Amino acid sequence: MIAITGANGYVGSLFVNGLRSRGFEVVTLGRSSVADVENREFSLGGEVSDDLFESVDLLIHCAYDFSLASYDEIKKINIEGSNFLIDKAISAGVKKIIFISSMSAFDGCRSLYGQAKLETEKHIKQYNPVILRPGLVYTPKAKGMVGSLTKLVQISPILPLIGWGDQPLFLASGNSLSMLVCDIAKDYDRYKGRTILAANPKAYSFKRILEFLASLQNKKLFLFPMPSILPWLGLKLLELVGLRIRMKSDGITSLINLEKSPDFSLHQELGISFEDFSEFQG
Repeated sequence: MIAITGANGYVGSLFVNGLRSRGFEVVTLGRSSVADVENREFSLGGEVSDDLFESVDLLIHCAYDFSLASYDEIKKINIEGSNFLIDKAISAGVKKIIFISSMSAFDGCRSLYGQAKLETEKHIKQYNPVILRPGLVYTPKAKGMVGSLTKLVQISPILPLIGWGDQPLFLASGNSLSMLVCDIAKDYDRYKGRTILAANPKAYSFKRILEFLASLQNKKLFLFPMPSILPWLGLKLLELVGLRIRMKSDGITSLINLEKSPDFSLHQELGISFEDFSEFQG
């Protein structure tokens, strides 16, 4: 039995569907259920009942509260909440853990999101889990950042580029990511204790991604550079006055502070492959 947190989210739902289609028994841990799947009541940062992990062999922890803006809130809910959940799972006898981190998490990262993921990674490494760091996840009718960029391209042919748009980004096909999680579930010991970059090793610049998404819609873009401080300040001001919007200033921080030379060497050793973004059909 596989328990999944964040199952109603973009990435978590990929794992629910992928694992069930391959014959795994899945339960979700959250505040709301997924159709035709058993749900056990759970809220990140809240109490964890003694029976939450009954009969669970593998926990996949995807849940993350993106609505939080301050470090204190993020620490209480996303860091301490995740650590507490995984500690309780281990004490309840769950032998296998997959933690869904991010390529925004690396030594020296500056975004609060990356730092939160990295702190949880450091805490749970004592249990030898599998840590996955996905890049930008995309699927047909994509959500997340790729989905947001697709909508921007649909709305306007004139868009600002943060900086010069030359930031190198690594993308992860949702299908490839789901297949990797299924492979780990089948042969956990092979991946145990590894931190794996879950993306295609070929980098695409932010500008190239926008142009490619526009080409899928047969549109021509007019892009102009914008200093990153301007959108960051605008979003930060909205956050300071208490407005909770989907885009966060921390997302700008993450975009302009990327790991310079991510190490994809485990791909060859473990036989991992991800589809190239150029094959994406939208």
